[in-house]
Amino acid sequence: RRPTRRTASERLCVFLSPLLIVAPLDGRRRRLCAAAIVLIMDKFTVKVMSNACKMADITNAGVSLVEDIYKKRQPLPTMDAIYFIQPSKENVVMLMSDMAGKKPLYKKAFVFFSSPIARELVVYIREDATVSPRIVVCVS
Repeated sequence: RRPTRRTASERLCVFLSPLLIVAPLDGRRRRLCAAAIVLIMDKFTVKVMSNACKMADITNAGVSLVEDIYKKRQPLPTMDAIYFIQPSKENVVMLMSDMAGKKPLYKKAFVFFSSPIARELVVYIREDATVSPRIVVCVS
């Protein structure tokens, strides 16, 4: 069983590191997001993450703070956020609320859904002209 946990942990660290890209011209790795990262999850994805890795794995991947999507959070406009959430209407509404307005809670959002997202929710995100430019990655 230990190798399965390690494999899942390694996968999640890879998941948390889409924040590194290779620049095509010079081949040097550069961070896509700010040095300080907030990880936002719902109750289900917290369970997924806690079964797959330890908090040390998360912090070693560059996460400074872990938050619950349904709890009131302080605005951190200089920090980028990784959302690891289920693709539900409620979660998407919370994401949109966080990133809307003149002063969003976070600088940019990297959004990862735990399973495939419904087409109508993708359309809902894309149609909001103030939010969609602030979402850098949206993967299910």
